[in-house]
Amino acid sequence: MNIKEFQDKLAALVELSARQGQTLAPEQMREFFEGDDLDKDQMLRILQYLRGKGIRIEGVGWTEEVADDGIDLAAGTPAELTGEEEAYLRELLSELEGETEENFRYREAFSALADRDEKAMLSLTRYYMPWTARTAADMNCTELLLADLIQEGNVALVSALSRLPEENILPENGDAWVKAQVRDGLRSAIEEQVLQKQRDDSLVAKVEKLDTAVRELSEDEEDKTLPFTLQELAVILDMEEEEIRGILRLTGDEE
Repeated sequence: MNIKEFQDKLAALVELSARQGQTLAPEQMREFFEGDDLDKDQMLRILQYLRGKGIRIEGVGWTEEVADDGIDLAAGTPAELTGEEEAYLRELLSELEGETEENFRYREAFSALADRDEKAMLSLTRYYMPWTARTAADMNCTELLLADLIQEGNVALVSALSRLPEENILPENGDAWVKAQVRDGLRSAIEEQVLQKQRDDSLVAKVEKLDTAVRELSEDEEDKTLPFTLQELAVILDMEEEEIRGILRLTGDEE
């Protein structure tokens, strides 16, 4: 596959994702590159390129297949709790579990919540907050502080309980549905941080690329001024003019 054909396929994938709300299914990725004999590293680069454009790959199976060392890119970089985090978690669980009623009848609360009972909403929130904290701790990663991840889980919990009446979830299915929503919320929060880090790393790389190019292209000039226009530099570096202008503004080099 030549470069032009590869670029066309990437562009078509990006266009398809735009029609699908910035999401792609794993099978769509496979179909686009079927028969191209791409290795694991090449598929990883494609995934990272798409994520850098804010495109979400549905499910985790495909990323698990292509990720090196078994790391699921969609779930960040797993990390053990530090001593400080373990102490924080113990103290938090002590407070939260102290507020939870013994023998709480959560299924009855789900029935009441279906009728938009505010007391049931509060009771269920308190009931699931310890579970949310423990689940966040199980998903601890380097991209987010544990306290922030737990907070994101609580936001997902409240959102799920608020939506439950509209979703027409049966009381007997409420527990599984809420837990699935919280896990999705935690994963989304981590994914956003992974994506933001990729964006930040990409910007740093572009700044370094531009700085290196400016130094190399101007090193023969006595006054060290750049002997190229912005338009010419964009062609040389294969970057958009506005992108270069933005980086120059960021570094304070634009006159």
